[in-house]
Amino acid sequence: MFSKYINNFTFKKQFGNNLITLDKSLTLGIQNIFNYHY
Repeated sequence: MFSKYINNFTFKKQFGNNLITLDKSLTLGIQNIFNYHY
């Protein structure tokens, strides 16, 4: 049970990092499109 908790925590941490990276890349992409058109 304890190891399951650790694995779940690691998964959530990794998942959170992936979401942050995705959010940053989306923001950069939107800024690039905006700068390109205007």
